[in-house]
Amino acid sequence: MDSRQLTLLVHVDCIMDILPSSCRRPKCRLKSFVVICLALGVLGTCLVLTAYQIDIDVISSKRAQVGAIFGETWTAISSRATPSEREEEQQGQHSSNTGQSWQINKTALLHLRRHLNPLQTARSFVLSQDISTKKRRVPFVFSNKKSLYMKDGMYHSLPKVSPFSGRSLGVCSLVGNGGILTGSKCGEQIDSSDFVIRFNMAPVCQPYLDDIGRRTDLVTTSRDRMKSKFNSLNSRAGREKFVNHLHDQYGQDTYILSAPFTVRGNIGSLLGIPEVLTSHNSSAVALFINPSHVEKMLHIWRELGLDLSKGETNFSSGFYYASVALELCDQIHMYGFWPFREDREGRPVHYHYYKSLDLGGLNNRWHAMDKEYEKLLELHDHGVLQLISGNCR
Repeated sequence: MDSRQLTLLVHVDCIMDILPSSCRRPKCRLKSFVVICLALGVLGTCLVLTAYQIDIDVISSKRAQVGAIFGETWTAISSRATPSEREEEQQGQHSSNTGQSWQINKTALLHLRRHLNPLQTARSFVLSQDISTKKRRVPFVFSNKKSLYMKDGMYHSLPKVSPFSGRSLGVCSLVGNGGILTGSKCGEQIDSSDFVIRFNMAPVCQPYLDDIGRRTDLVTTSRDRMKSKFNSLNSRAGREKFVNHLHDQYGQDTYILSAPFTVRGNIGSLLGIPEVLTSHNSSAVALFINPSHVEKMLHIWRELGLDLSKGETNFSSGFYYASVALELCDQIHMYGFWPFREDREGRPVHYHYYKSLDLGGLNNRWHAMDKEYEKLLELHDHGVLQLISGNCR
């Protein structure tokens, strides 16, 4: 029994002591009733305060454990009083910590990789025949006890082994779709990377190239994107538009990566990508995220203090692929990841660089963007990866 529990018992004993041992008269009974009500109020207050203190102690303990990964205490922004205050604090910290003075901390990166190494990311983050031979049934991450059996066609469309197994990707740039890229002039810097990852088949064409660059080695897509832009590959026109977009925007040798096994529903548009590429003689390579890897990665980041209680408890694609890059790349530079409505000068920022949407960001209902961004800031501050939110030239 700890000291807080003992204090509660003392409170209860004190309440019992102030009640009369016997009380027959109505007036006395009324007084006793009032005393009991007051005493219960005091006890309830004590319980609330004690529970609050326990929560604070647990949170502090978790932060200390996470800080131990890098040998020091990590700054915790998440304790701010309101979302607006948290956003202002994050913007302020980001503006002072993402300049040209950033340097990679190989020791910190190595320490974090020790936590991620059991995942064998290079070999297992995409589905391949060598990890699916014995068991062709693939689980859905967020659908308990539901899975999909891979028929021969799907199984043989998988690469025999992961194309990332046994290789380092060198200097990687992850190019998000945030409006913070507009006017950044980061295109040349992005294109100088060894490997460039882009998200959700965003446009890579004029007038954006000066800000976002041209090079693309891997691009992701989603079921919503396939539905809204390519009719879920259900029509000939949609399939041709998909292949033309892929070749024109990203090149013919690009990896196109999707995650059909998060939840059930409308997964055909993603599972049909390999067949469409083959029928159009495309040399682009379709890959599928391994749902077991996602689940294990979620577990590890929770252990490292990432709170994903908001949304569907899933990563955003940006945070997940940043986690993958931590294992595959020598250096990671992230562009276009800015969840705020304004830039550091107070100017409005669109959610995407290619269209005027004022959605998502910290208000995204599906992902805990604020918690993810806090974690990315911590990684930036410790030299594990670089967040770039200003102009490059």
